[in-house]
Amino acid sequence: MEDLMAQFKAYTEVTAQKVQTKQREVDERVQLKQEAVELMEWEIMTADINSYPKEDRLILRKMKEKMAKIGILKIFNFYQSSIFLSY
Repeated sequence: MEDLMAQFKAYTEVTAQKVQTKQREVDERVQLKQEAVELMEWEIMTADINSYPKEDRLILRKMKEKMAKIGILKIFNFYQSSIFLSY
């Protein structure tokens, strides 16, 4: 019986390690995708709209405005969370 319990414990530990490894891989992929999105946002925000064709300018301007609003919300949310952490 003790042997069976030891095998079950070993199986549980191996399974937990596999899950942790998969979770780390998923976290890394999510982080890489987030960094790619942030790079794309940065390129759009720093782009000179006038250098694009006329039909693309309106779209880029709207994208910049939307990203600016989201960026302000991100900063505001970070500021709020840091206030709560300080208490």
